[in-house]
Amino acid sequence: MATETTPTPKTTGELTLAELLTLLRETVTEALGGIVGYPDEKPEPCQDAVAAAEPEAVPNGFQRVGTGSRVQIVLDEAGKAAVAANMARKVRDLEVDELEWWVYYIVDEVGEELIGDPDEGLEFKEEFAAGLEQSIAEAAAGNTIPAEEVYRRLGLD
Repeated sequence: MATETTPTPKTTGELTLAELLTLLRETVTEALGGIVGYPDEKPEPCQDAVAAAEPEAVPNGFQRVGTGSRVQIVLDEAGKAAVAANMARKVRDLEVDELEWWVYYIVDEVGEELIGDPDEGLEFKEEFAAGLEQSIAEAAAGNTIPAEEVYRRLGLD
């Protein structure tokens, strides 16, 4: 008579990054969905824009497709291998700030899926747009502010 064995549960340190992200996504979706409800249908964000856009080459073997707040990144074989290697890393090997970033990313992504983007459809005020254009032009001309000065101005030093 064969006996069924139950697999030994993994400790968090034994989880891969991919397993942790799956667990986080499921947990956050359940928690936020219970609070805000689940949409009847979840359309894929920016699919029309992704389908209609011409691929835009970006460095490091990536390809950016689409417009809007969501873009699709298409990886070449080297990029796929790098992502797979990263996702296979053990959680115990993550830096704390990296784990914090992943948690923030998952909560933000699931929140936007369930609630939507609160800024969608809004336009910049003219003053903000003008300041942004000026800042971009200054940066392109090489007129940048050292990080230490930014910290000082913001009172973060």
